[in-house]
Amino acid sequence: MVRDRTMKKRNWGVVLLVAMALSACTTGGKSSYVPQRSGIYVKNDKSIESAIVEPVEDGKYTSEGLKKFAEHEVERYNTEKNTNNVKVVSAQVKDGNASVIFSYTDANTFLDFAKFSQDNTVKIESIQVMSLEEAKSQGQLDGIDTSQINSSANVVAIKGIADVTTQGSILAAASDGKQLNHEEKEVVTEGEMSYIVVNNK
Repeated sequence: MVRDRTMKKRNWGVVLLVAMALSACTTGGKSSYVPQRSGIYVKNDKSIESAIVEPVEDGKYTSEGLKKFAEHEVERYNTEKNTNNVKVVSAQVKDGNASVIFSYTDANTFLDFAKFSQDNTVKIESIQVMSLEEAKSQGQLDGIDTSQINSSANVVAIKGIADVTTQGSILAAASDGKQLNHEEKEVVTEGEMSYIVVNNK
């Protein structure tokens, strides 16, 4: 399929619902990431998963068409980039929601695939996952006291608004020099640069 690069960003929610109407089977893979809304999951090995979650009418949609559409997008991307860095983790309809989860080898691939597929469900302009020492050497971590944090921790630096889930516990989070409220493994970033320090053990 030839992509018109001039077309505006598509509404993935609408596209996924249309895709699900094409078939009548169910499918799903396994992930420790079980999102209730669209967002990203940052793993301890610095790889990324992203989720698109949309409400659906119970009994009206199934999952096979969703999986086929998602796999088609991934195949086109991997073929064009001559890589295998993006995969479909799962696609399912459950509890009134349709969700698809993608996995990426790194943060740059996540951003590149979002641009390629015109996915604007997660509004992230930039994202880096690095070690605590790397973040400190780059003069990042504004608003975070790292004196009591183990040097083995990871840092997620995000510009944009997103629901972020982490595999390890969040040790600290700040945006624009101010502390961000967060759960043990969940935080919502703000529009400016946000820094999330994560225990990767």
